[in-house]
Amino acid sequence: MKCVIDIPKKAYEACLKLKSELDEDGILGFCLINAVANCELLPKGHGDLIDRNSVNDFLLPKQDSDTKWCATGETIKQLIRDAFDKAPTIIEADETE
Repeated sequence: MKCVIDIPKKAYEACLKLKSELDEDGILGFCLINAVANCELLPKGHGDLIDRNSVNDFLLPKQDSDTKWCATGETIKQLIRDAFDKAPTIIEADETE
């Protein structure tokens, strides 16, 4: 299972230190500290994280094999913009620099 958490930098640094000091008897603490210590940090200033599947569903709706359509380059660009605009945001953008 994967989750995203927001914790203070001091707590993150403490998890890094404790990671090597814990034994596996305290499984919950061990798992939580290792999860934090091994997490992938989001870069400062990242954009919104969105659900890519929702973009795919919008751009590539299920169609009958007989259905064909064509579009201009501008129409395709607008479809892509709409798909990203309508995608649900999982994590809001980081506005800090």
